[in-house]
Parts: sequence; structure tokens; C-alpha cells
Amino acid sequence: MILRFEFPPNKSQNFARALGICRRLKSFKERTEDGMVLYSVEFTEDDIFSAEAIRDLIYGWKGAAYYVDGMLVSRSRIWRVIFEAAMEVQSRASRARRVEPDSSPPGPAGPTRSTRPRSIAGHVVPLESLRDPG
Repeated sequence: MILRFEFPPNKSQNFARALGICRRLKSFKERTEDGMVLYSVEFTEDDIFSAEAIRDLIYGWKGAAYYVDGMLVSRSRIWRVIFEAAMEVQSRASRARRVEPDSSPPGPAGPTRSTRPRSIAGHVVPLESLRDPG
């Protein structure tokens, strides 16, 4: 998924800050369309939290436009798209931390605390058993 935000110059107090941040991003572009300057920046799912921060700065500006995979979407829709993508990124990161195998040697030199769920007897509890059956 690729998100693109476009915005013209704005009188907002946040304009200089938003433009300064966007200019530091590799995907930043500045162009003139019909005599009007437009700034744009693109984000992938890996940059979803940066996209969220920029969206928060430019949200509600007159002339700002939001695109998801090249398709123009409403301001309200971009909130939902970013929220869902951020939740997916956090979920993947959480699953990676839980499932990551312990590669350190056992014994005193090894880890003192495991991140894997364990039962009281010390046996690994399958993750499926922790999920709600309903």
C-alpha cells in the first residue's frame, strides 16, 4: 500500500514545520500545477507512523488531498486507512516478538526470563490455547 499526501502552501502555524519534515523525506516532491505550487510525499506501510504524524499536521488544510494506491480518498477515509495499517504493523511486531525463537545457550549464560508464555509447571503453552474459543 502506498499513501500519498498532497498539499498547497497554507497559512497554518504548522505549515513551515510540516513542509520542513516532508522535505527531509526521500519521497518529497514539489511541483507546479495550473500555476499553483503543490507539495507531495509518499509513504509505504513501513512508514505508517510517519504518515500518521504528517497527516496530523496537514489534516483539515484547504486543498490537501490524500491518495491510497493512487486513488483519491476522503479525509475521513485516510484516518481509517492509517489506523488499520498501524494496527497491522503493531500486530506483526507483537507476533514476531512472541514467536521469535530463543537462540541463546541454555544455562547461566542464557536468558533469565523468557518472553514465551509458560504454564505454572514450566511447560510452553500453545498460543492457540490462549485464544478465546468463541
